[in-house]
Amino acid sequence: MQAAESGDLEGFLQGLTPESRHILEGLQSIPVRGVNPLVLGSYAHTVRAVEADVEGELAYVTVRTNQDSAEAAILVLRLIADEWRLDLVETELLWNSKWALSGGSPRSLSDGSPGMDLL
Repeated sequence: MQAAESGDLEGFLQGLTPESRHILEGLQSIPVRGVNPLVLGSYAHTVRAVEADVEGELAYVTVRTNQDSAEAAILVLRLIADEWRLDLVETELLWNSKWALSGGSPRSLSDGSPGMDLL
């Protein structure tokens, strides 16, 4: 998070799993009208870890912002070469499973949601 707040894109990307890094780099390469490339800098709210549950090579880290009304979120980190890296793929799978278990309906690209306007 320090790399992101200081605007260090390479440092930020190094804190991701290789798969997560490729996803963000790939998204950056798609020209979408009205969507800015990944912009790093200071956050509007302080984010802090409040709990971590380590299970082998995965850590489930509960984070909160300094906003009273904000809900906690769980991020999945993966241990790679003795470093914890943010795993966006596992985090999304976790969030999607929690959404489905809460009664949310699955979404697809063909569900009538507004699409992206590619250049």
